[in-house]
Amino acid sequence: SVRASCRVQHFQPVTSSDLTKYRTYAILGFVVVFVMFGWIFSLARSRGTSVRFLVLDTTTTILAFCYLTIKLKENEESSGLMTETTGMLINVPWRSKEVSVDEKMSSFFESLTRLEDKIRTEGSFSLFSFVVTFVVLIRIILATAAHPRTAILVSTLGNAADDLWHFLLLLAILFMGFCFVGTNAFGHFNPE
Repeated sequence: SVRASCRVQHFQPVTSSDLTKYRTYAILGFVVVFVMFGWIFSLARSRGTSVRFLVLDTTTTILAFCYLTIKLKENEESSGLMTETTGMLINVPWRSKEVSVDEKMSSFFESLTRLEDKIRTEGSFSLFSFVVTFVVLIRIILATAAHPRTAILVSTLGNAADDLWHFLLLLAILFMGFCFVGTNAFGHFNPE
């Protein structure tokens, strides 16, 4: 029997107008990052906030700076990289009798590997941006504790954290069990 699988991913270069928009957003982002660094520095000097908030704010700001820097560089190079890679894929001399089949295949798969590496890098970068966003979300939740009415919600979540953890652990175990049962019962069917 023959088994085949496919996974569709794409890489889209950022071009002219979209690149201009991203540069504008990146500049605004850098301004916000530098304002945050100034704010963190002033808080650290005044010792008016806890160390955990300073560490969290510093981490968030550094992660945001790294994200903006790397993403701006990636977007700037994306069009040239796509043109170069697709050019290498298209320009494989398939009809040429002077070039051996091994050289043609090597050239083709080298170009394809380069494109796949770029797509994998984009996927990893997507995970990095998720982590940055999640850290910012945590900080926003913690910042809501400054207001007395919203502080009740934050403290309730803090008090229930242990029970919530155990509930989520039990829920994950149950779902895993159901997945095993479902796979065992229906995994051998092929809908095609």
